[in-house]
Amino acid sequence: MVTSSATLTAILLTERSVPSDAPPLSAAEFWPLVRRIDVDKLPDQGLPEALEFGHPRVVDQERLDALLARGTAMAFELDRLTQSGITVLSALDVSYPDRLRGWLP
Repeated sequence: MVTSSATLTAILLTERSVPSDAPPLSAAEFWPLVRRIDVDKLPDQGLPEALEFGHPRVVDQERLDALLARGTAMAFELDRLTQSGITVLSALDVSYPDRLRGWLP
């Protein structure tokens, strides 16, 4: 079970366990994106215009769309993990340990 919608989005953008035509984002691509946008809104709203015009693009919309489209396959993978007793947590969750948050780029 995923603890937040931001975590689900982070998983869809970075996880390699579910195939995709687009390569998952690296940490060097993911963290600058997270610092510039509200990750919770990304699946519904796409990249803000500010990222498309006048600012260097971190990643293109087509790649994000391809990664976010893996939702169903990822849901099955997350369900399998939950049934195995594994809780998925990301640094975007409020319950992520503060001492580990300090290691983030």
